[in-house]
Amino acid sequence: MKKKPANARTLLIPLGISFLFSALYLLPFFIRMEGGLYDIYLGLKPAVKENSSITLLDVDDEAIDKVGSWPWPRGLLADGLLLLKDFGAAYAVFDIEYLNRSPPGIDTWYLEKGLVNDFEAGFSEISSGFMQLVDSMAAGRLKAREALGYAKQINEYILETKNGLLKRAKSVAVDNDSYLGRAMKLYGSTFTTLNIQEVEITTNDPEARALALSGYAYPKMVERGHLPNEAKDFLVPIRPVVSGSKGAGFTNIHIDPDGKRRRLKLFVKSGDKWYPQLVMAPVLDRLGSPEVEISRKRIVLKNADFPGGIRKTVTIPLDETGNMILNWPKKTFEESYSHVSFYKLIDLARLEAELPVLVGDLARSQIWGIGAADPAIAERLGMASFMCAALSGQATDLVNARRAVVETGSEDAFRSYAEGKRDFLDKVSAFLEGDAQTTAAAAVGLLNASNTDVEVLASTRQEMDSLNALFQQLRDKFAFIREYRQRLSDMLGGKICIIGWTATSTTDFGVNPFQGKYPNVGTHATVANTILNRAFLDIAPRWISVLMAIVLSVGLVLVARGLPPLWQTVVGAGAVFGLLGGILALFIATGIFVGPLGPGLSLSVSFVAYSLGEFFTNEREKNFLRKAFSTYLSGEVIEEILEDPGKLALGGDRRELTAMFTDVRGFSTISEQLDPESLVRLLNLYLSAMSDTILNERGTIDKYEGDAIISFFGAPVALPAHANAACRSAILMKRAETELNRRLALEQLSPGPLLTRIGINSGDMVVGNMGTERKMDYTIMGNAVNLAARLEGVNKRYGSWILASGETIAAAGDEFLLRRMDRVRVVGINQPVQLYELIDFKLEADPRQGDFLAGFQAALDIFLLKDWPRAKAAFENLARLDSNDGPTQYYVQRSKEFLKNPPLEGWDGVFNLTEK
Repeated sequence: MKKKPANARTLLIPLGISFLFSALYLLPFFIRMEGGLYDIYLGLKPAVKENSSITLLDVDDEAIDKVGSWPWPRGLLADGLLLLKDFGAAYAVFDIEYLNRSPPGIDTWYLEKGLVNDFEAGFSEISSGFMQLVDSMAAGRLKAREALGYAKQINEYILETKNGLLKRAKSVAVDNDSYLGRAMKLYGSTFTTLNIQEVEITTNDPEARALALSGYAYPKMVERGHLPNEAKDFLVPIRPVVSGSKGAGFTNIHIDPDGKRRRLKLFVKSGDKWYPQLVMAPVLDRLGSPEVEISRKRIVLKNADFPGGIRKTVTIPLDETGNMILNWPKKTFEESYSHVSFYKLIDLARLEAELPVLVGDLARSQIWGIGAADPAIAERLGMASFMCAALSGQATDLVNARRAVVETGSEDAFRSYAEGKRDFLDKVSAFLEGDAQTTAAAAVGLLNASNTDVEVLASTRQEMDSLNALFQQLRDKFAFIREYRQRLSDMLGGKICIIGWTATSTTDFGVNPFQGKYPNVGTHATVANTILNRAFLDIAPRWISVLMAIVLSVGLVLVARGLPPLWQTVVGAGAVFGLLGGILALFIATGIFVGPLGPGLSLSVSFVAYSLGEFFTNEREKNFLRKAFSTYLSGEVIEEILEDPGKLALGGDRRELTAMFTDVRGFSTISEQLDPESLVRLLNLYLSAMSDTILNERGTIDKYEGDAIISFFGAPVALPAHANAACRSAILMKRAETELNRRLALEQLSPGPLLTRIGINSGDMVVGNMGTERKMDYTIMGNAVNLAARLEGVNKRYGSWILASGETIAAAGDEFLLRRMDRVRVVGINQPVQLYELIDFKLEADPRQGDFLAGFQAALDIFLLKDWPRAKAAFENLARLDSNDGPTQYYVQRSKEFLKNPPLEGWDGVFNLTEK
């Protein structure tokens, strides 16, 4: 169609539409929609790599179930810090606010284990002293005056033990806040929370506030341009936490209009100081405390020391509001980053506390004092007893060393405690690997052999059973502790450990682009991961989207006006998908996201508006052609003419096509028995069923001649597999015929069944609009067409239903079950044609049918060898299997004829058919 030149009115449409959609960026709902598109794009972007140096220490459901409801006594978190220091964790980041003092607590570790051990050890010494005094007096080895002096010594020891136990009992009460502060200071790399406030806070401890605001500000800040104050004040932690922590950061986060967390600030300004986000503080420390240059559009970390010895100046892009875009993992909270339940630390602390108690119980066993008649066993028993006593003493020292750490928070005390614990564990391992238990068993065996006192034997057996049980408990607990420590050391050593409450009972959940419920402590892991991996994202300013909407919309209309309708659609769709795909490619390659909603809608609506205008204009021109030709041309031909009006010219194209001719056997006889109305109804039912099958296989109906149908495949729309489609259509037509005949019989619409003969041939044919300028038909012609018509009639000779030429079968593929038959010359065509009967689809045919056809092909081969007696016998055997098979009956008769009158010498096996 001829195109009109561009005019101002045409360009006003895309301009107006682009301005409209650009203005929608002022509305919250449009921003929410673009946020949703951002989430989709982020989901299509390859997942961000998770940095192995980040571990989340979760106060999770397991921890709450085993320890108790939250909040816990702060001493438990201090115990965990001691283990984190022991394992070499790099940082402990508390996403937990400590804004108020907590009530005094109880050192349950010492109360349940250490104090009990102290009581047992002290009273064991007193009991031992009394027993020695009594035994000596009974044996006469100690005079009364000497015994009195010894008793005074025991009394002094009792007073000393009582005072020591009283002092230790009083120290069970613990100021957990101070203990946590000491543990933080001892750990050395602990970071806690600040909470940004827009008004001045009067409830802060003045000293704690002063310490926090001076100590938590990042000192190496360079401000480019004048940036506004965003924090009037902070809620600061209690004084012990402020004194003990290395730093702190704010936890406030920006929430988008749709409630999702996509961005946050890394620094806020208060007065002339800058304060980092919670995890930004340890990340900066991890990167060597670089100088930070901050402006409205970016944050620059100068010469940052990344892991692996990489020194690099890194630029962190900021959005229009000064926020860093979070590069969220696509997984759930549980699946993203490394996780350790905080309960694991508490549980390990409990197990380590129980180990000295078990050693003490083992050392107090009476077995070590039974002696042995065998000098070698006695020597080994004494050595084992000595080692066990030494271990017990070391266990007591270890309890006291830990107590000193809790009370003082001294680095020297912790070093002494940690070294003592490692030495103690090594000694326990050596003791368990030695022969102490077997030596004790051997000594008991000797005692049992030499002693007949039943009570002594029973008591010894009971004591030995108790010793064995203690040994087993010690082995099991020690093995578990060793494995526990190794696993936790691997998971926590050198890591940034972020501690937070993640149990289902918490309300500290948020929404991110991928998860509708995500514990907010995971936000800090994502901040650290984004920075450490330098996996930064950026959202382009909205004015870029506005500019794209205007330029692309106008440009698309200008380009589309000079193109045909099909190419207009291609270019329009390509422009929209190209825009969306280009933005995705840019996002994947650079991390920069350009908002596609405004440009995409503007481009789409502009093109649709322009296309509708063009459509209504062109439709007026096309309607005339449709009305003029719809009565005698197929819909596809009309559409082809509308696309190319030049096809109305006489003549046509030469193409490789497949023609199919059909005819109903004996239809004249049937029609004579019906009145005109019934005949028309019957014919319409038959032609509809057959035509629908042809059309479903993309065939074209050329014309109807009574009950006969002439059709072809491969035009006007090109169809490479035209031969295959024609063969499929023929088989499906015979199936449709069967169903139709059932209906005709049931409704008594026909005096007999309608049985269709079909001829199919492929080859070069001329196809096109043929006729006069006033009347024309889209049809086919040529020798290949004539051969298809002849093959339909040849079915009469062979008693077959579907005959196809070798040309068709060669092009149709191997999905069909065939019967190879004669090579023939049909009337008007000199070139011999190999005939095939089309039976069914191979995969759907009855296997017996395949066997029958194999027998037929063998008989035909004998026939072609001119062995008429054997051929006759073979075909007669087949006829007995299926007396209704037309081709078999034909060849039985032909074999008989050749027995009587053989063909001429030199016959080439080709039959000349004299009938059309």
